Amino acid sequence: MGAEERLKSLGLQLPNAPVPVGSYVPVQVTGNLAFCSGQTARINGVRRYLGKVGKEVTMAEAYLSARDSSLNCLAALKQELGDLDRVKRIIKILGFVNSAPGFNQQPSVINGCSDLLLEL
Repeated sequence: MGAEERLKSLGLQLPNAPVPVGSYVPVQVTGNLAFCSGQTARINGVRRYLGKVGKEVTMAEAYLSARDSSLNCLAALKQELGDLDRVKRIIKILGFVNSAPGFNQQPSVINGCSDLLLEL
């Protein structure tokens, strides 16, 4: 099963590839490597969860927000590569979590991204 078929089986679909809001390139390919620029959790321009994790945003919502960010990265990759099945391995994930003071579960939030990529 291909990556996009697997997404559908999980009840997910790729959003439109995000349009850069700055002067960066969403995906840069060099040789057989593709590097994704950072993505926010806006799906088709809409952010579902606003605020700091541990205050306005629950842990479960933050996890889904990290997943939304990874869906945007995947959409950018598909736009650049034409087919997500060209991606053979993810080398590095870097995530930033907007956290309330005292919140210390950032790795569990970023698992929203990691878990989705492992499923694919």
